[in-house]
Amino acid sequence: MLPKRGFSLIELLLVLVVLAMLGAVVIDNLSGSLEQTQAREQVTRLSTLLRALRAEAANTGRKFHLGFDSQSGKPQVSIEKDPLGQPGVYEPYQQWWVSLVDPTETAARVVSCRRTGGDDLDESQMSLDESPDQQQAALETLCFSPSGASDSARLVVYDQDPQRPWAVEITLNGVDGSASTREMDLTQEEPQ
Repeated sequence: MLPKRGFSLIELLLVLVVLAMLGAVVIDNLSGSLEQTQAREQVTRLSTLLRALRAEAANTGRKFHLGFDSQSGKPQVSIEKDPLGQPGVYEPYQQWWVSLVDPTETAARVVSCRRTGGDDLDESQMSLDESPDQQQAALETLCFSPSGASDSARLVVYDQDPQRPWAVEITLNGVDGSASTREMDLTQEEPQ
């Protein structure tokens, strides 16, 4: 009869080291997934804000402007309060649904907002390697009119995490108000 043999201390330590390494990999992947999920949710909220501003302009009969703070990327919404008495004068519009788009929750922020032609075929885009002054100039203000139309635009949301860079392009069609998103593959193309 053979004597019963257990695990040696070295074998147990080896198993614990392998489990610790696997645990570290899983935790790293989960934290990256959580950050990307938050960034994707931010993109969804921004797309929803674009559609909501179009509807709000049509419902109130007032023009709305959407701009972005150059430092934080936070959307800034303003309304033309009195189009007959003071045309072209806009005041900040503070509604609860505007504040839902808060880029401070994630590292992702709007780095480019450029109006495109009405046919949405303008291919001019911005490289993320441009200087901050050029990036700030690329944060154009969008107009939403009471007729239901808006400026057509391309917005780029970029997460500058060095370990997991991530970018999404949002294309706003000013004619029908649709907002489509396209995740950019940063391994093959430079985000613009």
